[in-house]
Formats: sequence, structure tokens, C-alpha cells
Amino acid sequence: MKKWMVVCCIMLALSLSGYDASGDTPSVPRETMYTSETTPENCVLCGDGTETSFSPYWGQNNVGIVSLNTFEGIPIEINRYGIDGTLVEESAGCFAMQGFQTQEDSLRCSVGKQSDRGFATCTLTLYGDETLDPGKAAAYLCEDCLNEVMEDCAGDGLGVGLVHLATKELRVLGERCVGFGMDDFYVWCTFPEARTDDGGRRIQLLIFYAPLRYE
Repeated sequence: MKKWMVVCCIMLALSLSGYDASGDTPSVPRETMYTSETTPENCVLCGDGTETSFSPYWGQNNVGIVSLNTFEGIPIEINRYGIDGTLVEESAGCFAMQGFQTQEDSLRCSVGKQSDRGFATCTLTLYGDETLDPGKAAAYLCEDCLNEVMEDCAGDGLGVGLVHLATKELRVLGERCVGFGMDDFYVWCTFPEARTDDGGRRIQLLIFYAPLRYE
């Protein structure tokens, strides 16, 4: 009886450790790898990329909301820049509203900006961008960047994110993410359970410009 119990314990331990009875090595889940024909030089994130909604804004100290399927999006201009690309260091004196939607209406955004106070509120409504399609994203991202984005998306990631326009850091939005920092910015996220009347999934963001006060 004792020998039988010992054998059972050994078999249980082997099964929990992932031991493969057909061989001598434990079975290890394969990591999914995604392919892309976009070269690093043409990658939106690590290269010069193709023309996108953000092309005129790269290098500015702001963040932008981006569809990860089409790389259309809207810059959140908490820091205001002139036509020549220089920072406007004076009061705006107003609260500004702006809206955006992708060409295929996969994502809609409503943004309220208070540049003088250094914050913005955003309401996102997701339709086609509720999921991230790696095949579509591959048209804009090289293989390394695509796999990094898909890894960040694993679990609860959606087809929309935030990109830092100066550093090109990209963060995928997902329900388990309640807040995160991006250089001088902090983003607070909520995901209302109720959908819109036309079935859209909503995300609400509060974005603060919060650089370090003391070095």
C-alpha cells in the first residue's frame, strides 16, 4: 500500500512539473512569434515609418491615442507647439475640445484639453479596434516591434494604445491596467461595463502632464 502511494505521488509530481511521458524532457509551451515584412527602417516605432496621423507631431513632448490596427490617431496636445514645431510657452486661456474617428470608424475619440492646467480627459469608443489584428499591425511595425506589442497585448490587451510622440514608447490599453506613466505623463484608465447604444466599448482616460518637480 505504501509503495503504491509513493508511485502515485511521483506520478503526480511529474505531471505538475510538465513531464512528457513520450520523452525525457519536460514539455514547454511554445511562445507565439509573429512575422512582418516591414523593415526596421520603415517601422513606425523604431524607424522613419510610413506617413501616419502622427507624422507632423513626432518629436513633440505629448502623447497620442493610436489605433494599433491602422495607426491612425490623435495627438493630445497638452503641450502646445507652433507651426514651426517650437513649444508655445504662454497661456492658452481656454478649454479646448476635439474629436477624431478612424476612416473605417473602428475607433472614436472625444478629447477635452486644459493646457494651462496640464491635463486632458478622453473618451474612447471602440468598434473594430476592440481587438488587435497582428496582420494589420504588421503593415506598420517591424517584426521585433510587432512581437513586443503583441506581448504587451497578451491577456486583455485591446486594439488601441497610447504612444509618446517624443520617445515613440507605445503602451497597449487593457482592462487590468488602471494607470501607468510615460516619461513626463501619467495616465489613469477606467473601463465602464456598459456599452454604447450601437455596441461600442468605452474607455475613459485622464492624462496628466506631471514632470518631476525636483531633480
